[in-house]
Amino acid sequence: MSRPLPSTFLPCPVSPLSGGHLIKEGSTSGYIGELDLVENLHWAWAYLRSPVVNTVFSQDAGAGAGEQPYLVGQPSGTPLVRAMWVVPVVGRWTTWDVVALVENTSGTDAATLRLDLESDPHSGTFVDINVPASTAAWTAVTGTLACPTGVDYDTIRCLPLNGATGELRVHSITIAPTARTSVPGTSHTFDGVTWVPCDTIEADGSSPLSVALRNKQLAGVEYVRRTLIDVPVGWSDNALYRTELYKDTVGSYVQVLRLPFRTRNHHSALRWGLYGFARGATPRVSLQTATMKARGTAAVEVTIASGWTADFAANRVTYDDGSMVALDVTPSADEELLVSIKYCSLMSLTAWLV
Repeated sequence: MSRPLPSTFLPCPVSPLSGGHLIKEGSTSGYIGELDLVENLHWAWAYLRSPVVNTVFSQDAGAGAGEQPYLVGQPSGTPLVRAMWVVPVVGRWTTWDVVALVENTSGTDAATLRLDLESDPHSGTFVDINVPASTAAWTAVTGTLACPTGVDYDTIRCLPLNGATGELRVHSITIAPTARTSVPGTSHTFDGVTWVPCDTIEADGSSPLSVALRNKQLAGVEYVRRTLIDVPVGWSDNALYRTELYKDTVGSYVQVLRLPFRTRNHHSALRWGLYGFARGATPRVSLQTATMKARGTAAVEVTIASGWTADFAANRVTYDDGSMVALDVTPSADEELLVSIKYCSLMSLTAWLV
């Protein structure tokens, strides 16, 4: 008995599986059969995933020097949150893969790119990615961050740390779930659908196709489909937050973002999470989709906190806070997210389809 996980997906012609053919075990038997369907489903469960963070940084260099395409590190003894993202959490993933493009201007001292969770900050759940001395721009560095459990979302925080000399510069960061390397025997439930892996003894060439096995496979397909969480935007400004990209100090809404994206046939809502802080008396962020605009549905208005603390925890607002809601979308359609702000700074925005 085993729960196989092939390294590739096998396209299966329909004819060997049609009603006029004998039942075949498949896989290594030399025939296309039931085991190939099981392995393909396991492959989809393990490998199909979408990035939750995709950010290219920029900052104002000051004194008329223009924009710099990176965020900078802090002295190693004073770690500060420089970027953060509210990200969805799905139970089939246990870790996230981090890929960052960086530079270290020091010729002698290594720097550190630290990422942790707001719910369990350093020295709880974290990863420290080493950036050696003299790392040229832009060199890819990688790390792995553990996913939390038992939550629908969490915040990943970025704390770049310089070495004793020089400066760590971070140009961009992408974070995506880590592909699974094995299929455990445990089940997972998401959005009312349960994944239960299949064992090889359940799919052989000498047994009739059971209704129970077929129902379990169909439930597994639906589970994989629903847990493919597409993230149209996973962005954070650099957290100098004195010259942030999206800020407004006037009393009327200014549109700062129009983002096109595509929904699949089962998507019905766009969940979101953001960080911001007030620049005036009535700080607001307005969120609306093309579907909401076409239907005459009012935009969701988010009230932004005044001031901030070192970890920015009080500055987070999500789709399920108080009177907040997810945004309506149309399944299988070209959509658009429209974001406007007034009297505030937008520090971070993530939106994911469900």
